[in-house]
Amino acid sequence: MNRIVFSMFLLFSAVVFSSGGHAQGPGTELRKVIVHKNIPTEVAAARQLKPVRIFDYPDRQVLVVAASGLQSAGAQGATLRENLPVWEEGDQIFLRGRTIDTRKAPAEVPQALRRAPTSGPQLYLVQFAGPVKPEWLSRLKAAGNVQIVTYVPTDAYLIWTDGPTIARIEALKEEGFVQWTGPYHPAYALHPSLASPGLAGPQRVTVQFVDHPGVEASIANVKAGAQTVLRDVWTVDSYRNLQVVVAAADLAAIASLPDVVNVEPAGEDRPMDERQNQILANQLNAAASEPTGPGYLAWLNARGFVTNFDFVVDVTDYYELKRRALDCHASQFTPPSGSGEVATRLNTPLFRQMIESRDAQFGALAGVRWAEGFIVREPVLRHGLLRWP
Repeated sequence: MNRIVFSMFLLFSAVVFSSGGHAQGPGTELRKVIVHKNIPTEVAAARQLKPVRIFDYPDRQVLVVAASGLQSAGAQGATLRENLPVWEEGDQIFLRGRTIDTRKAPAEVPQALRRAPTSGPQLYLVQFAGPVKPEWLSRLKAAGNVQIVTYVPTDAYLIWTDGPTIARIEALKEEGFVQWTGPYHPAYALHPSLASPGLAGPQRVTVQFVDHPGVEASIANVKAGAQTVLRDVWTVDSYRNLQVVVAAADLAAIASLPDVVNVEPAGEDRPMDERQNQILANQLNAAASEPTGPGYLAWLNARGFVTNFDFVVDVTDYYELKRRALDCHASQFTPPSGSGEVATRLNTPLFRQMIESRDAQFGALAGVRWAEGFIVREPVLRHGLLRWP
């Protein structure tokens, strides 16, 4: 079988690569298909096509073909489309609340939330023609002043760069591996719930900036216009984050700062540990719409996890070791799957969860992350307050 697959691969490579180099006619509508080298039906179907471009990978090829070539009439065309469906996602960039079709003109965004390319640094989207190859990414970085911010599906990146550099990146389209470039509009950064025309009043938001040498100016700009700074700047990977209360009327201006990646509602923290724990323990009402039953500690007590301990020991530094020790007895905790197995308290699906919930609760009472409680039958003798005997 392996010999047959290998032979099909050689035949496929010869047939397809001999079809390369066809010029794209003016106004030709292009589509992508993926051909897996070890699936003979796909290989056979691909021999009917005349690709405009071919991108080769160890186990597959991405073929860029004229849409008309996939629209053949009759049984032959039906077989072709069945075995080589169009890879629609390969021509799309998926953002929050919107999809950019990179084979068409991007959907319009409100004028107040558009960004025009400038010579200075700003955010851009760049999509490659297929799954990203290391050499493509190297060519992108070699174009000039390029800071990779994050990957964006499908096969795209958000980058921080300047006008001359993006012009050089756009020139790489002639080589085929760069498919599309475009500004990262403020409309993309602003959360849909904050873009409503009727939005008014103060808004709690988290503003996320791409971290770069000049970011402090933008951060200062947002702080200066904020009604309240809820949380000062903190760094996560390549981002600087700031949580503020601002007027709804200022949101578009904040999203329009060149280095703002994201503006989204900031939730208000409330202590809901008891509610959360009951949900995790499946203590729900008949409609499963909200928690019910006794308090979580009472629920644990009813199952043998007593909380009337005499003292606790901080086990935070050793908790991963405890988990690994429990894993050594996995057979004791595995839910019964056959008629000969017996259900016990140990092999209920929530048993390990209950152990960790208990240790987290004890830790919270003692001011540490994880703690274990101990019960003594008689007084513990100590010869001093600062050390054990």
